[in-house]
Amino acid sequence: MVGRTHNASYARLGTQHIELDLAKLLLPTEKKAGFPTTAEAVDERDERVRLLSSSVIPAARKLAAKLTCDDGEEPPASLADPCYTRLFQRVTASQLLGRTNQALAAGMEVKAFTLVWPEHAEKADALLGLKPKRRTEWLRRVILKHLPPNASGWIYVQLHGEYEAKSNTFIIHFHGIAAGDYLAALDGPVREELRDLLKALLDVQSNTLPTNPTAPKVRVVLKVSKLVDPPRQVSYVLQSWWPARPIVWTDRGWKRVRAKGRIPEPHHSTYLVWLDRQSISGMRLRMGLGSGG
Repeated sequence: MVGRTHNASYARLGTQHIELDLAKLLLPTEKKAGFPTTAEAVDERDERVRLLSSSVIPAARKLAAKLTCDDGEEPPASLADPCYTRLFQRVTASQLLGRTNQALAAGMEVKAFTLVWPEHAEKADALLGLKPKRRTEWLRRVILKHLPPNASGWIYVQLHGEYEAKSNTFIIHFHGIAAGDYLAALDGPVREELRDLLKALLDVQSNTLPTNPTAPKVRVVLKVSKLVDPPRQVSYVLQSWWPARPIVWTDRGWKRVRAKGRIPEPHHSTYLVWLDRQSISGMRLRMGLGSGG
């Protein structure tokens, strides 16, 4: 099967086809920018269909039929389809890189960040009950408390997850990019509030993955990074594939390995069924960016 993008697909995302804008903003090869090629997205969709078709979960087999596309067909509007998420990634990358260039030209500071919050870990067996909007709205409320009146700048946040087999847990976290007052709030008072919240959390429960006292320790992480390669860093924020990343014991304690792999079954199929039920708006947080995109 060969994937093909259509203007109608972009219209469903609420935007126009923007290949020319991307050609100006991204690095010369799209592989270098961190997004899958069309062929790679189609191959990944085919592999997902194969795994879903053989799943013991009825909803997974139904999703396999939904994701099956013939040559030249538009991808279904599903976040479980890598061909569809590729459209979303490219559209949003163009918009974020454009806003980043504008902010930098205006003398505004722009940085990327990752936020891991221990209480947001989710047992794999409970994933279908996860409401991503609750996570992003939690972060929105924390940020709003620390913004000055008439704040300038913006923030874009996308929810992401990684599966950890030892605790059978999805580590739900955020990747984002922020500018101006939103960055100042995040890297200052928001960071301090998260430290206070964590201290209160640890006064009640041990510093472990929630609901699993034998799991490796995980502390809150807010890592803010300078923009040294905007296309690569923006594509990292927009990554859509949730991997499995094991935690191993080393002479320095528990360590999450860098190597990533596919989530094992049946959790991989459950994750895809869950993802198919989500919307783009529920998986991300936009503040100061207007209503478009």
